[in-house]
Amino acid sequence: MQDILASQFSKNIHFGCELFPKISDDRKKAATFYTQDSTAEFLSRLVITENDLDDHQWKDEEIFKTLKIADLACGIGTLLRAGFRRAMAIRNKFLKQHEGYQSDEEREEDIHNDAMQNGLLGLDISPIAAHLTSSSLVQLGNPYPYPESQIAYLNVGTEKGLTGSLEYLDTTEEPAKT
Repeated sequence: MQDILASQFSKNIHFGCELFPKISDDRKKAATFYTQDSTAEFLSRLVITENDLDDHQWKDEEIFKTLKIADLACGIGTLLRAGFRRAMAIRNKFLKQHEGYQSDEEREEDIHNDAMQNGLLGLDISPIAAHLTSSSLVQLGNPYPYPESQIAYLNVGTEKGLTGSLEYLDTTEEPAKT
């Protein structure tokens, strides 16, 4: 693990997220369309607002036990990353206004850990895309492995003939964790 951290491989994850949509040869055939960063940022501002939680909830270090951000066709995680950044920006703005809060890296790592294990929910049909989602979400915070995340992929075309993430809602099949 120390060798991976020392190699600074995580700095290349965003490159992988940018490259994967361009080199996926079945992208058009599978009607796969990846969300642009600017679109994701815009959508996160429309969907996540200061009124979504009350004062106590925004202050809570376990905010992601209350606030859930889901993308059931997450691709490379662009919407999840934008949603996490938006929620943290609102939380930090709120804390600065109401408590004179100064950034505390340890506190932010705990919140990121909670988000990875509880609040950020992603599902895709591509194992590679789901892995890139997990990797890029980890890079937003603590670079160490998490015991569990809520990012998974669903095998498409199994004996049940599943064709996508939304059909997963009607099944009892467990998605494969990344």
